[in-house]
Amino acid sequence: MTLLKPIYTATLLVEGEQASILDIIPITKRIELELKQVYEFGKGTLKSKLLENIHNYLEGGDIRAHFVNVETSDLLTFATPLDPRYKGLFFQKKENTESTKQTLKCVAKSFLSSGTPK
Repeated sequence: MTLLKPIYTATLLVEGEQASILDIIPITKRIELELKQVYEFGKGTLKSKLLENIHNYLEGGDIRAHFVNVETSDLLTFATPLDPRYKGLFFQKKENTESTKQTLKCVAKSFLSSGTPK
């Protein structure tokens, strides 16, 4: 039961009226961190399978077409650091954080110089 608690908590968060698409990366990362803290015996356990699936989801290793690499999806990666609750702290890879920051800076400069983003 302890193993499913992070998933249950995340489900309640995304079902709420305040949930938005920009919560996807931080909530997924939170599930991963909480699952790593759960103690479980053995190899090939449910915990290891859940962590593997979360890692695949974050890294884009899931072969199903409806799961994109969430950390390289423009919509998700732009929204997350712009939300003051997250500021890019929940990216799996540091280079994704840096790349997103650089892209956002370029978009902002473009918008400020021409009035429209390029």
